[in-house]
Formats: sequence, C-alpha cells, structure tokens
Amino acid sequence: MVYCLGLQSNKLENDKNISVIQDIREMSQQEIQEYKESLKVVAEYRNLKNSIYLLSKNYEIFESFLLNPECGTCELDSLNEKLNILLLEANSVFSNLLFSLTATKHHFEFLVDEIDKNEYREKTNYLYKSDNIYGFIWELRNYAQHFFLPFTDAQIHEYIQNDEILKNIEFKINKNELLKNKKDWKIAKSYLLSLPDFINIIVLIRYATLKLIGIYNYFSNKKLKRIEANLIILSNWFNEIQKFAIENKILKFYPCVLELESNQKNLNVKMGKLELELLVELGLIQPQISIPNSKN
Repeated sequence: MVYCLGLQSNKLENDKNISVIQDIREMSQQEIQEYKESLKVVAEYRNLKNSIYLLSKNYEIFESFLLNPECGTCELDSLNEKLNILLLEANSVFSNLLFSLTATKHHFEFLVDEIDKNEYREKTNYLYKSDNIYGFIWELRNYAQHFFLPFTDAQIHEYIQNDEILKNIEFKINKNELLKNKKDWKIAKSYLLSLPDFINIIVLIRYATLKLIGIYNYFSNKKLKRIEANLIILSNWFNEIQKFAIENKILKFYPCVLELESNQKNLNVKMGKLELELLVELGLIQPQISIPNSKN
C-alpha cells in the first residue's frame, strides 16, 4: 500500500464544481504510522475536552433558565398553573445538570489515559470526601435520581423600579423535604443540617461544577503535554500542504492523505475539522487561505 500527502479542492468544469484530489508526495511507512497515531491521540484529547464542554453547557442552560424562567409560560392566565409548570421546568434543567455531573465524571474516567486513571479516582474521591459543598451536591444528585424532584418551592416577587413593574422568580429547595425523603445523606448530612430551611442552590451548584471541571482541566492539560510531539507532526503536515496550495494558486483546499492502489486515488484518511480547529486554537498553524467546512 502506498500513501501520499495530498489535498482536495474544487474547480469549475462545465458550470459545475468538480472535486479534485491531488497528491503532493509519497509518504514513508513511518510517516503514515506517525500520522495515524497523531490523529488518534488528538481525537482522544478532544474527547476529554468534550466532557468539559458538556458539563459547562448544561450548567449554562440551568443558569440561563433561572435568569429567564418565564420564557414560554407568558400566555398562561392561572398563576398556580404557571408556578407548577415553572417548577417542572426548573426540575427538568436541574436534573439534567445533576445527571451531567455523574455522566461526565464516569465518561472522563473511561476516556482518560490508563496511566492517569488511579490519580483521577483519587482526586474525585478526595473532592467528594473533603469538600462539603461538592459532597452535598453529589448526594443531591442521588436524591434527584432515586427519591424526588429537588425543587418544591417557587416564589414570584413583584416590585416597582423606575415606574416599571418588574418580576423576580425564585426557586428554592426545602431542606426538610430532603431529610424526610432521603434518610441517608452520608458525608453530606452534617452540612445539609447547617443549611437554612429553604436552600438557594445556584451558588452551591456553580461551585461544585467548577470544582469538577477543575479536575477535568488538570488531566486534559496532562494529556495535552503528552501529545505535543503528535501535534507538531500534524501541524508540519498541514503547513506542507498549505505551502503547495499557495504555490499552485489553489484558493480553497482540504488536507488529506491519499491511499494509492492499482493506480486509483482513494481518499483514505482526513484530518477532521475539529483537529484543524484545535491546531489553530493552540497557535500551531496559521491558515493563510480558506479551508472549506467538511465532515470529519
């Protein structure tokens, strides 16, 4: 099997855009193995970053709802009906965030390099045992999954500001309901007892989310240092292709590796758009001409 460094571009032919694949030079077997391995480890790094994105995004959705909870309920005349719907929606977005805490924690452990797994377990276990707020939020997640909806109280406050009637809606968690429905709060019990009867959860959940993301960032950065050589391989590969494109006045291109067999060119391995974006984000490449959007 012969592999060549190449690019894919389009040209106008009979008023149609025709895809053109060009080879630049043949790659050695060592080069193609390095290239495939580099794509593999960069994809692994991207998967770690996806866990951070997922948890952060679910937190943003939760916070955005609390800032504008009435979106979609304005046409309801009944205040009780509106409050009931708002409570259900609040519990929906909050339960999704609490589930995301657990899901990303387990996903991250599965995805992290084998060499880091024990340290990852140690750090997350220590966070649970040593941090009262995180430990309470983790047990609240168990409560939401196995016992009852966390939010049971919603209050609407109206006030006048600059001759305009404004409205503030607060969602709070009833501590006594938590204690009644779930007997075993494990290490969170003493902290839960210290909280007021109605708990404003937003500050606590933000704190716990950021603590977990902090651990994710720690291991993502370890992985990033580990794959520096692979990133250099990919950036050098991209720069060589871009240089060829500029010299041949190709205005838009997509970098690729060609598999040559029986004198046929088959597009075999591409660098995905996410990998290209990562190299740009890290400052390892500076695209000087346009790279079309493409599927990975």
